[in-house]
Amino acid sequence: MSISMEEYYARSTAKMFNIIENEDEKTQHDFFVSMRQLVNLPEIIESDQKYRRLDEDKKYPLIYNYYNWIKRLFPINSKVMDKMTELFPEQMVNTNDFKKIYYETMEKEYPFLHHKCIDFFYGESKQQVLMTHNWNVYKQVYQFDENCFEYLLNNTTYGKIPVDVLSKNLPFKAFAINNSFEIGEFKVTQIVINKILDDFDKEILGVYILNEAPDYDYAFVNIPLEEGNKTIEDIIDYEFAPNIKEVMRKIVSLLLYLCTSNKEVRYIEKKNGYEKNKEKYRKRVGIKCEEVGYILGNTIRQYKTKYITNDYAKAKEPSSSKRPHLRAGHFHHYWTGNGRTNLTVKFVDSVFVHGSPEKVVLHKVKKEKE
Repeated sequence: MSISMEEYYARSTAKMFNIIENEDEKTQHDFFVSMRQLVNLPEIIESDQKYRRLDEDKKYPLIYNYYNWIKRLFPINSKVMDKMTELFPEQMVNTNDFKKIYYETMEKEYPFLHHKCIDFFYGESKQQVLMTHNWNVYKQVYQFDENCFEYLLNNTTYGKIPVDVLSKNLPFKAFAINNSFEIGEFKVTQIVINKILDDFDKEILGVYILNEAPDYDYAFVNIPLEEGNKTIEDIIDYEFAPNIKEVMRKIVSLLLYLCTSNKEVRYIEKKNGYEKNKEKYRKRVGIKCEEVGYILGNTIRQYKTKYITNDYAKAKEPSSSKRPHLRAGHFHHYWTGNGRTNLTVKFVDSVFVHGSPEKVVLHKVKKEKE
């Protein structure tokens, strides 16, 4: 988190007051009595400082420390998440299931709370708790090659690729992307993806953006997936607010690459160490980290080294009318199978033009079975 815990709590209190400012004096009094009984600010600040230190250590990916921070931020989070794990062991939890668990747990553990206080905490914690719980089911983290990551962030043309590809072709229902970038007011430190059903049982792709901006520490955006024949471009143009649109363009480019049938993914490591929790027994962490775009990244590095960092006059073909350059890769989709009903997306690789032929990277792609 980029803001202090005291500031976070002050902002939350301001939101609470807005909820009850038109209520009578007794309702306001009962509401804040409930809050004082539920929230132990010194304990929260101590917990917050502990997990900030873990982030600085970089021992585990940011999402793992964030998962523990969310769980310990308020006691109710821990109780709700434990109940989710009990009822849905190693399973994703959808919005309506979470709502039922949340309110039942609140009523059982905190019967003294004012109903508006319960509603407030549900609204504040729903996305965070759902996101972190569902990520913890898979514990999957992708780390894009630095050059590939930068390249994909600037490759935000999708043509007429249907949004349905994000529903059917992503490798996991929940995962994290452990790369960072800045654009406008956003300083994105990590992206967490969570494919679930919303309050109306419609499939959505929740994009949770951990942010280091001074005004807020996260943003949550839903990509509707049950949109008929709409394309990704349609969703970006008409579903997102102007301040988030360019951020989402870049994030969708990363997601689309993970949907491709020829994506480059290789195993890095699995964090299988142990950690001690406050009950003093040890548990396995089991975070799976994979590198993405390592061949594409290497291609781009070679191009930068040979044709950008070196003087053009030293190029092998100085008499050529065209300067050596890297022809941009792009996404291309195909309909395959019986009746052409299976949607396949591929990334057409970047290639050198007027460069050394030995540097061109070629991939063998198996022909799709029809």
